[in-house]
Formats: sequence, C-alpha cells, structure tokens
Amino acid sequence: MGVKIYPMVKQQWNKKILWVLAFAILFFIGAVAFYWFSSNAHHSMKSPNKNQYHAQHLKPHKHGEVNMPGLQGEGITEKEINDLKTLFTQHEKITHTVEILPNGVKTLTETANEQLRENLVDDVAMMVTHLQEEKSINYQ
Repeated sequence: MGVKIYPMVKQQWNKKILWVLAFAILFFIGAVAFYWFSSNAHHSMKSPNKNQYHAQHLKPHKHGEVNMPGLQGEGITEKEINDLKTLFTQHEKITHTVEILPNGVKTLTETANEQLRENLVDDVAMMVTHLQEEKSINYQ
C-alpha cells in the first residue's frame, strides 16, 4: 500500500495557479484604472475638458512660484498680486509669531527688509479694506 502523493501535489499546484491568476487580474484592473484616470485628468492632453479649462482662465495654464495662478482671481488688484508674490518669494526674510490669549490671538509679523515691510503693511491695509467693504476675493 503506497501513499499517493500526486493528488496532493496537483491540488497545491491548482491553488498556486488560482492565486497567480487572481493577482494578475487585480494587477490588470489596477493598470487599466490608472491609465483611465491619468488620461482623463484635466492636465492630460487627451482630456475633453482641457480647452474649456484653459479658456476659463483666459491664459495658459501655468504653475509655479513665478506665475502663482492662485493669486489671479476676481477682485484682486495688480498691486495686491505683486505684493503677495514678493511676500511669498521672500518669506524666509519674514518672521511671524502667534501668541494665544484668553480672549483670542495676537500675531506679530516682522522683517528687517524695508521693501518687504512696505509690502506687509500694504497687504494688511488692503485686507482690512476688503473686510470693511465686505468684498470677497475669488481666487482662481
């Protein structure tokens, strides 16, 4: 009476094939989903919304520190845009501290750079004006 090893080996082999097939199918589904989502993103050249998205902004879609597209919305002046660009690009020359008080917060923003100080003061003054006039700034 011998022990039959063949059925056990065949059963293990079938399980391995099923697992490999399951992982292959999952990988294939993931690859198809990745391709579909990446080709339908608004930044893709194949996107049907690409022209509509760029036309909405009335200028080429550019990212980066220099262009700062988020600062170019409705209700914001060129002076405000330029002040904010200067503040963002030279932020390492600015210190900002926040003190928590029982009835609120106290913030202090300082710089030794005279031009940055003017930009800071102008920015605060323009924000106060926007608040007093109840104007909203719609950033793009």
